[in-house]
Amino acid sequence: DAGDRSLDGHAGVEERKVRLSEGQGQLLSAVVRMILEGFLQRIRDTCQDLGTAEDVLAALDAQWLGWQQQVVPSAFRKVAELEAGQ
Repeated sequence: DAGDRSLDGHAGVEERKVRLSEGQGQLLSAVVRMILEGFLQRIRDTCQDLGTAEDVLAALDAQWLGWQQQVVPSAFRKVAELEAGQ
């Protein structure tokens, strides 16, 4: 029946929108990670130039992933809240 086909078509469109959104989210997440890794490298380079001890640099490296895992999702939540409020 035409109504069923219309519903099936609508469901297919919605599914494609979800997949597209997920793909865009993954791409954005990868870009954010690359930016943060670039900042980390610049921070490490500056610290080394200033004579920072290797144990301090190792501690920075050890903490970096945890910081990313806290900061990035928090930023995404804030963006989602802003979009929801519009």
